[in-house]
Formats: sequence, C-alpha cells, structure tokens
Amino acid sequence: MKAFRISRAWLAMIFLAMSVALSGCNGGDGGSAGTATPASAATPSTPSNPAVPTTPDTPSNPATPATPVTLVPVAMPAFVSPGGTYSTDQSVSINSATPGATIFYTTDGNTPTTASPVFGSPIAVAGNGTTLTIKALAVKAGMADSTVASATYTIINTQTVATPTFSSPEGTYSADQAVTINSLTTGATIYYTMDGSVPTTSSAVFTSAIPVSGNGKTMTIKALAVKAGMMNSAVSSAAYTITYTQTVATPTFSTPAGTYGADLTVTINSTTPGAAIYYTTDGSTPSTVSAVFGSPIPVSGNGTTTTIRALAAKSGMTDSAVASATYVINSGSVVFSYPPNSSSGGLIQSSRVSPNGSDQDMYAYKDFTLASAQSIREIDWRGGYLQGAAFGHVTGFTLTLYASIAGGSQPAVTRPDTTESYLAQYTVNGNAGETPAGSVNGIAMYDYKFVLPTPFQAAAGTKYWLRIEASQNTFPDWGIAVGTGGSGAYFRFSTGLAAFTMIPGGDTAFSLLK
Repeated sequence: MKAFRISRAWLAMIFLAMSVALSGCNGGDGGSAGTATPASAATPSTPSNPAVPTTPDTPSNPATPATPVTLVPVAMPAFVSPGGTYSTDQSVSINSATPGATIFYTTDGNTPTTASPVFGSPIAVAGNGTTLTIKALAVKAGMADSTVASATYTIINTQTVATPTFSSPEGTYSADQAVTINSLTTGATIYYTMDGSVPTTSSAVFTSAIPVSGNGKTMTIKALAVKAGMMNSAVSSAAYTITYTQTVATPTFSTPAGTYGADLTVTINSTTPGAAIYYTTDGSTPSTVSAVFGSPIPVSGNGTTTTIRALAAKSGMTDSAVASATYVINSGSVVFSYPPNSSSGGLIQSSRVSPNGSDQDMYAYKDFTLASAQSIREIDWRGGYLQGAAFGHVTGFTLTLYASIAGGSQPAVTRPDTTESYLAQYTVNGNAGETPAGSVNGIAMYDYKFVLPTPFQAAAGTKYWLRIEASQNTFPDWGIAVGTGGSGAYFRFSTGLAAFTMIPGGDTAFSLLK
C-alpha cells in the first residue's frame, strides 16, 4: 500500500473540521438534551482531501536577499601646480580633499597603486627641455580609492645665462697678463678652453686667473656660462698676444747735480748697448731731434746754472725715461787752505779706512783755526789711490767736523763711529766729482769738491778738526794728499791712543770756502 505523508498544515485542518463536527452533533436542532443518537457503524476514517505527495518543509516566510553596500570614494588628488609648460623649474605638491587620505604617485607614466611611492614632499620638475607626467591615487580605509589624477609638465626656459666677460680685453700686450672670467648671472659656472676650441660642460671649470705669459705668446680663451634651470650662455672669445717691449735704460750723469766751486764737464751714459743719447741744456724736454751726446758737456762760469736733460733711444725698444740734473757754478772765496804739496807730497797712507769698520782702520785728522767767524759752504780736497784704484774707485765720502778736547790739540773721538761726538757730519753719495789732477811721484791724483747742504758756522779763534774718509767696496787704497801746512797731521785708530804724525810728514790737503 502506498504511504502518504501528511503535512502539519493538513493535520491542523483535519483536526479543526473534526472539532466543528463534534460540536454540531452535541447541540443539533430538535435534539433532546441527553438523548443519545445511535452510533453508526464504524468505517475507516478518510480525509476529505486525499493526501498528495509532500515536499520538504519550507519556512512560512522565505528570507529576502541582502542589498549591496556602496562605499564613498576618496576625493581625487589635486596638483598644486596645474600641468602645463613652464619657463622655470617647478616643485609639484599633491593633496586630496579627503582628510587622512594617503597619496600614491608615479612619474614614469604608469598607473599608481598602493605599491607606488607615497607622496611626502614636492616633486621636482627641473631642467630646460624636461617633460614629466605625474599620476596620483588617493586611498583611505573604509572608502573607495580615488580616481587617478594625471598632470604633465614641460620646462622650456627662455632665460639665458649672461655671456662671460674677460678682465683684460683681447689684444696685444707688452707685459704678461692674468685673465679672469666673469658672468653677471649669479651662481653660473664658467667653462673655458685655451686652445680655441668651443667649450662645453666637459671643459675646464674657471676658478682662478688664467696666465698669458712669455714673449711671443698667443692664446685664445673661449668661455661658456651655465646654470641649472636656464639656457646656456653664448660662447665668448678673446685672443691675446704678448710681445715684450723693452725699455732703454735711463741715462745717468757722471757728475751728480749740485753746486760746484769750479767749472766742470758732464758726461752722459746709458747701460743699454747701442742706445743713442739725446740731450738739452736749456731745461726743455729732449726728443730724438735734440742734440746727440758725443763728448763731455762743459758747465762753466761763476754764477752759471745749467740744467741738462737726457733721453736714451734705440730701435725696437721703448725710449728711456728722461733724466735731469741741474748744476750751479759758484766759486766761493777760500777762507782756509792747506794746498797740496807738489814737491815732496804724495798720499798720507794712514788715512785709509777699511769698509768693515774694524779697529785697524786709520783715521786722519787736521786742525784749522779761522781769524774771523765764517759760514763754510764748501770743502775741497785732493787724494788718490795707492794701488791705482785696482780695487775700484771711491763710492762715497764722509766729512766730519770736531771740536778740540779740553786743553788739547786732538779731536775727541771714540770707537765705534756711531758713538762719536762731533759738531757736524756730511755724507757724500758718489765720488764728489772726482777729477784727475795730474800725478805726484808716479801716483795719480784727483780733486774732490763738496758743497755742504747746511753751511758750517765756524767761530773766530776756535780750533776745529776735519776728518775726510773714503768708502770703497773692497780693499781700501784711497789716501788723502799731503798739504803744505808743515805743522803735522794726526791720526788715531783706537780710543785713547796717542796721536801720531802722518807719514810722509806734512798736512792734509784741503780748502774751506765760504
């Protein structure tokens, strides 16, 4: 027999129907209370609706499908500097209007992801001709990722670095040059070449002056100035040539300028071999059309003042500077004199003075006394060289005037010279117009003259002492000539040493002029 499953719903309906039927039987129309109705023959109970096959239990209210949740997207990133073409370098910042969003970006054109670099500081877009595309994505937990933003930047710099300049203009110079290079653009780097080639950023960087030296030297310097974010400068160029121009040595005069008590002659020289010397005697500036020096120039006549000016010139060289010397002839009156002794004279050997200043130097002294007070303006003397000036001529003289020691006839002198006590001392630079004056006993003699820059005021009746010493560069062989006074001369070479008469006997030869 085929089995049927009855659902719970059907059972409930059957149970309800049966309850209603039973209720009707017990309280039906015309029935007496308590009277039983005979029971019908029992038959098998059959449902009013035959059972039908059942299906699995189903909830009385089936579940409704879930509705999808839509997330709010993060605000799309924005670039502070909009994409475009710029003439200067840019620093690009990125932000998002969504607080707390993290921005990821790329600069290679690829789409950014959360694995891309995180934006933290401005992105540099630098360099003339640079093109850069920046893409950005903003992300925040609990929100949908933003749309990818993109901006392209191009740098086309229209500013140009200032063209370099050179400290020395190009050209030909007579002396070596040190060339510096500059650009008015602050911070520019200067590249240069010295061989005429065009400089690049691989060339030498200028840091210090470039020497252009040596006679006949030719050099071409080219320079380029560069600065990041700007267009390179134009190339500047300068060519230099060094051609030394030598200058003729300035002429010199044989006799120093000054006042002299007698006529004299002046010769002019230049140490440049082959130079021609042009001169004037009227004080005018000489030129190559002036008189050519060929023989000594006479300066003569008491009261004469002559100014000689000289120029030296030589082909292929620059003319010398002009030299000038003024001479005055003033033959003063002699107020005291010990003339040279030409008959039994010679040189007082002990008047030699060694240039080393040792105690073996011998100093000659001679006294003089004037009958009346005089202003001594000039001192003349005679001397010569024991060895014929084999060791060189005198380079200078020192004339010293002393007072007598108390009650004595000797000058008060000490060693060394720097501690001496004297009345006046004069330094003669040069040989005091050394002029040949014949010879005595086979020794050449010379006359010397010196005009005192400050006259010496000599009192009447006072005994003074004069010392004349010569300076020579090597062995001293100069000596003063013997005079005709006949009263003796003295020398000393150490403090406190007694005075000795000169050999040969006689006086030193000198004259005092007012």
